[in-house]
Amino acid sequence: MIYCCIMLTPEESDFDEKGEIRTSSILHFYELAAGVHVEALGIGPDDFIKDDRMWVLSKVKVQFMTDESGASRKQAFAPGKSIKVVTYPVNQKSVTFRREFCILPGDSDYPINPADGAWVDGVQRPDKEEALLIGASQWTIVNFKTRRVERTNLDFPTTEGKHELIEGKFEKIRGRDLEYAGDFVVPEADIDRNKHMNNSHYIEIAQIVTGRRVSEYAYVNFAKETLLGDRILMYREEQEDGLYVEGRLGSEDGSIVFQSIIR
Repeated sequence: MIYCCIMLTPEESDFDEKGEIRTSSILHFYELAAGVHVEALGIGPDDFIKDDRMWVLSKVKVQFMTDESGASRKQAFAPGKSIKVVTYPVNQKSVTFRREFCILPGDSDYPINPADGAWVDGVQRPDKEEALLIGASQWTIVNFKTRRVERTNLDFPTTEGKHELIEGKFEKIRGRDLEYAGDFVVPEADIDRNKHMNNSHYIEIAQIVTGRRVSEYAYVNFAKETLLGDRILMYREEQEDGLYVEGRLGSEDGSIVFQSIIR
């Protein structure tokens, strides 16, 4: 029950005008796999809603892998070409849950899990050398009514030992000498079942507003939810680790909505 793997087939809409896979689609694929996993464990959204709780993605990293020649495997994604999305939890604290994920070629031997409603025994961590992309994420449980993070004694299965695909903690990132890059108004199409903008879309608008694409790596820290019609002011700064992009609410308080690194 630790390792979950689903098969998906990207569509034309998952690719941008240059034919490259959208980072928001990558995160959407991952959220689908994580959803299948927690539903099978009996702690999915429908199980939580009766207690006014919901899962919220708070931080995420993605890294495209390279082949032996050093070429990015981002180009391996294509419309109609199946992929396997694998995810599993690696540790749990009182308010945060870390979960790894990776995307494998559709013809990988890695087993679909669960298969035909049953969990496959003996499934191991996927081989990152085979992966097209690897990722790490941090989730919290939020009260749907109060919008506050809740502590929990949830008995959540995790892997034993060191199984991180992207090693290390979720480091703090921040801007220092920011310049205004543009703004974005949250449309209805980006609103999810929790009535706020889906977190997978923030990295997409960061790329649209700045004109910088994720070619190798992206890290996003989600700080505050936004609602339909909210205006997000975008700021940018070139840093050693890549392009730092920050979104703030266009209201009087100017709260930080998200922080990200793109390269």
